[in-house]
Amino acid sequence: MASFKRLDPLPHIVIQREPQQASIRSRSRGPSRIQPRSNRREHAERMKDQTVASAAELARLRASFGVAPDRFVVLRLETLDGEQRETLERLNVAVVEEVEELRDGTDLHRLLVQFPDDESLTTFMTEYDRYADEISQTTALPHGMRRNLFDALESISAVTAEERTGRRLQREGPPTEADFYLDVDLWNPGTDKGQQELSNFFRGFVQSRGGRVVRDPLITPSLFLVKVEANQTLLDELLQLDVVALVDLPPIPPPEDSFDLLSYCSPPDPLPSVPSNGPRACVVDSGVTAGHPLLRGVVIAEEDFDSGEATPVDLNGHGTQVGGLVVYGDIAGRMSGNEWRPQVNLYSAKVLRNDPNPIDPTAPNPAFPAEERVEEQLKRSVEYFHREYGCRIFNLSIGHADRLYDGGRQLPWAELLDDLARTLDIVIVVSAGNVSDPVIPAALTSTQFKEHVAGNLKHPAHKLIDPATSALSLTVGAVARREDPSMLSLAAGTQLAASAAGCPSPFTRCGPSVAGAVKPELVAPGGNYGLDSIAGHLHWRRNDPDLGEPTLNGDFASGRLLRAVCGTSFAAAHVTHVAARMEAALRDEFGSAPSQNLVRALLVSSAHLHDNLNSFVDDADLLNTVGYGQPNVEYCWSTPNRVSLVAEDVVAYRTFHIYSLVVPEDFLREPGQRSISVALAYDPPTRLSRRDYIATAMWLDLFGGLTTEQVIEYRSKYEGDGEPPKVNPRNRLDFRPPGRNIRMSTVQKRSWSSKQGTVFLNRTNPSGEPSLHIFVGCQPRFPNPLGENTQRYALAVTLEHDSQDIDVYQQILAKVRSRARIGVAG
Repeated sequence: MASFKRLDPLPHIVIQREPQQASIRSRSRGPSRIQPRSNRREHAERMKDQTVASAAELARLRASFGVAPDRFVVLRLETLDGEQRETLERLNVAVVEEVEELRDGTDLHRLLVQFPDDESLTTFMTEYDRYADEISQTTALPHGMRRNLFDALESISAVTAEERTGRRLQREGPPTEADFYLDVDLWNPGTDKGQQELSNFFRGFVQSRGGRVVRDPLITPSLFLVKVEANQTLLDELLQLDVVALVDLPPIPPPEDSFDLLSYCSPPDPLPSVPSNGPRACVVDSGVTAGHPLLRGVVIAEEDFDSGEATPVDLNGHGTQVGGLVVYGDIAGRMSGNEWRPQVNLYSAKVLRNDPNPIDPTAPNPAFPAEERVEEQLKRSVEYFHREYGCRIFNLSIGHADRLYDGGRQLPWAELLDDLARTLDIVIVVSAGNVSDPVIPAALTSTQFKEHVAGNLKHPAHKLIDPATSALSLTVGAVARREDPSMLSLAAGTQLAASAAGCPSPFTRCGPSVAGAVKPELVAPGGNYGLDSIAGHLHWRRNDPDLGEPTLNGDFASGRLLRAVCGTSFAAAHVTHVAARMEAALRDEFGSAPSQNLVRALLVSSAHLHDNLNSFVDDADLLNTVGYGQPNVEYCWSTPNRVSLVAEDVVAYRTFHIYSLVVPEDFLREPGQRSISVALAYDPPTRLSRRDYIATAMWLDLFGGLTTEQVIEYRSKYEGDGEPPKVNPRNRLDFRPPGRNIRMSTVQKRSWSSKQGTVFLNRTNPSGEPSLHIFVGCQPRFPNPLGENTQRYALAVTLEHDSQDIDVYQQILAKVRSRARIGVAG
C-alpha cells in the first residue's frame, strides 16, 4: 500500500445531516413524590404565620425607609417539580431566584419569590386555608396541585441581611472611611416600566441617605448592577432592602505570580507582521506595552476604558504577559530556537490599573477602578472592539476573587458574558482563577506528594470564581509544563515540583459549574510551584524560573524581554491564541466568519489529555479538573490520516437530528491506534434566576452498525433523562465520557480510541458498509426567555489513525460526495 507522507493542510469536510427528522416522545411525568403531612392543619397554620410575619417585616422595613412596601420572601421546599412551578404561576407568585441549599442536614430547594400586591398575598393565604381543611373545591388551584405545593413547603421567611452580604464584605467588614464604594446588585423586575421605576426609586433612596449612585445601572437579564458611593447608615439599610440581591465591596483580581526569567532572546528587527486579515484577538486586561520589541507593529488598536490611569499603556505588566502568549502561543518552544514570528494581531482593552506593592515593588498588583462597575467596563470594551474592529475572539484573564461558585445561582459577570457571547456571536476565553495559598501536603515521596496535590484540588477552596462559570465562554485551567526545578533553586533548598508535567497546577481552580456543567473545558500550561524547606518548614516556591511559564516582560528596559509567570491567566492566553488562529483559518476556508459554536466545537475537538493524568488524577475527577484537555493548534486543519468534518444547523425543540458517516475499511483494519471524537457546541439563552440556568439541553449519542431508520425508532422513545431504552450492545459505542456527565454543558465532547476497529463491523446488514450514526437531541428545560423554539448548534467530528499508510481523508471525502450526489439525484 502506498504511503501518504505529505502533511499539507487540508480543508474541513462539511457533513450533511440525514433528511429524516422525528419528534422526541415526552413521557408523562407526574408530580414529585412527597410524604403527605400528617397534620395539614398544624402545618398550614405554621406556614401562614411565617408568611404573615415575613410580609409584615418587609412592609415595616420599607415603610421605615419611606417607600411603598413590596414583598420578596424565601420559600424552602423539599421537592420542586414542574407542577409546583405552575402552581406558583397560577397564584401570581413570581420566582426571582431558584437554588439548592443544605439546611439543617436536609437538601432543600430555595426559591426567592415576589408577591406583587396584597391581592396575590391574600390568594396565597386563602389556598393555605383550603389546604389545611382538606377542601377539594377548585378555586385558583385544583386540589391535587394545592397539596403537592404545600406538602413540600418546609419554611417561609424574609431574606436576611447576611444572605445579601457579599464574601469580601463578610470577610473584611465595613470600611472605616466615612464614604466608600459598594457594588450593589438589584433584582431586575423584567419589564421596561418596572426597570425605570426601580432605577428612579433606588437613586432617590440612596440620595436621601447621603449616598450617590455613581453611574446608571448596567442591566443584565436578571440583575441591575449598580456602583454606589455609600456611608455606614446607607450600607445597613441596603442590607435590609428587599429589592437588593447582594451588597459587596468592589472586587480584587486573583493574585498572579511573576518573576524575572534568566534567559534572553534576540527578536528580529523589524519584527515580521501578521497579515491584516489574519488571526486577531482582543485582550481585556491592564493594557499592553506596544513598544515591547516583541510586540512592535502587532498591537493594532488599544483603548483605555476608564481604568483611572488615562492611558492605554500597561503600567502593571499583567496585560503584556497575557498579550505575549496570545500573540506567540508557546513562547517556551520559541525560546529554544530563538524563532519570533507573531501569529495573532493584538487588540487591547484596558480595564485594570496598577496598584503598587509596597512589600515587593517588582510585583505590583492589577486593580479594578473604584467608581465603575467592572461589568460595565467589560460590556463597553467587548462591544467596542467587536463593533469597531470586528474582533470575535476575546481573552478575559480577570476574575472576582471573592465570588466563588458554591452551588447556588449563576454569578453576575458570567451571566453578562453569556449574554454578550450569544448576542454578538463571539468566542470569550476566561481563566478559571487562582487559589492564593493552596494546601501543602505532608512530606511524602515525590509521587505521593504529587498525588496529594492533585487530590487537594477537590477542596472547596478551589471552587471556580466569577466569571469562570460562564456557560457560553470557554474556561481554562492551568497545567504544569515541567516538573524539574532549576539547579539554582535546588541550591536554595527546593525539594521537588508540586505537579507532574501535564497535570493540574497546584493553584488552579476546578468545577463543576452551574447544574454540574463541565468547567474548565480546557487546560493549558500556566506554571508550576516548587517546594522549599526553610528552617524545617515547608513553603511554596512560586518563583522558580524553570517551573514558571515563559512570556513577555512588560518592564523590558533592563534588557530582560521575558519573564516566567504562574497563573490560570496565562493558560487562558494559550487557548486564546489557538482560538484566534482557528477562527482565521475557518474564515479563510469558508469565506465568511464562522459561528462561535463552530470555533468552540473545533477547539474542544482538538483537545487531548496528557498521559501523566492517568497516574495522578482519578478518572472521576478528570472532567472537573482538566475538562477535555489541552487544545492543539494543528487541528485547525485536516491531514491525510486525520480528517475533520463539521456541520452547523438549527434544531427545533423536542426533535433530533441524525448524521451518518461511512467509516473506511482501511481505518478499521489497518494496524495501529485509531480514534473518533464528536464535539457539540450550542448557545442557549440563559437566566441567572433559574437553577438550571440554560434554557435548552442538547446531547449526543453514538451508534455503529445500525440503519438511520433503526436509530430513529430507538431514539424517538427517549427524551434524554434517566436511562435510555436498551439497544444491542454491539451497536452502542463506548464513547467517553458518558453523555449524562456532560449534558448540562454547552460544549460537549465524546471520544473513542482503540487498537481494534471490529466494533464497527458488527452491522445489521453484513453486506453493508461500516457506519457511524451521530444523534443530536434537543429539549427545552424551561420556557425560552426569548420566545424561540429552535436552537442553533455546531458539530465537529474527527477521525484519526496513527498510521501514515492510509489516506482517511480522501476515502471519507469520496463517500460524502457520493452520498451528496445520490441525495441530489433522488
